[in-house]
Amino acid sequence: MRFALTALVLPALALGLTAAPVPKEKAKVKDEDAILGTWKVETFDLGGAAGGPPPGEITKLRLTFKDGKVAASRGDGMQDEIDYKLDATTTPKSLDMIEKTSTMLGIYELDGDTLKICVSEGGQKGVRPTEMKTDGKNIAVITLKRVKEDEKKEK
Repeated sequence: MRFALTALVLPALALGLTAAPVPKEKAKVKDEDAILGTWKVETFDLGGAAGGPPPGEITKLRLTFKDGKVAASRGDGMQDEIDYKLDATTTPKSLDMIEKTSTMLGIYELDGDTLKICVSEGGQKGVRPTEMKTDGKNIAVITLKRVKEDEKKEK
């Protein structure tokens, strides 16, 4: 009897294990694709140093990433556009913002609808921050939130 039960149960278990669908891994979206779209600035932290956008103007700032370019708009119709380049293989992940005469070196963290950028402001061109924090002088930490489609229509 024991043999008969084993002979029936083991093949049934084997069939059940092989017949069950194998869950597919969720396809990982590359940062180059995930960053695309419009982002609103939530915070702009220079660690108390002078500079950056005037108070009250921060929430008007928008960055739009598209086709290797980032466009900054301030809500007044004026828009500046520069090239950008991401490298998700570095630790921390790196971001280059390429202007006509210079390149601002930075790092970034992208987590769903939150984007954090840490970049040298002004005087330290050519120096890439190594951690996501301000130095109270030239390094800014900018936190952005993705603008949803319904928010774009309200504007």
